[in-house]
Amino acid sequence: DAIISWSDWWGSSQFHIRKLRIKSGETQSKVIFSAKEGEFVYLVRGGEDGVFVKSKEDRKEKLMHKLRM
Repeated sequence: DAIISWSDWWGSSQFHIRKLRIKSGETQSKVIFSAKEGEFVYLVRGGEDGVFVKSKEDRKEKLMHKLRM
């Protein structure tokens, strides 16, 4: 779970998010999440939750990382 602050300095009441890349500080491993339905998740202040699922792209990134090493 994560919380995005809707402070006034954001300047917008909505976000369009295509994917989230989360990187572990200890292991440096990455996990990519994408919108469950459609290309984007639309987050609107006071609106419904956005739903993300683990992306298949994550496996490709791990393989590319291993090949580079």
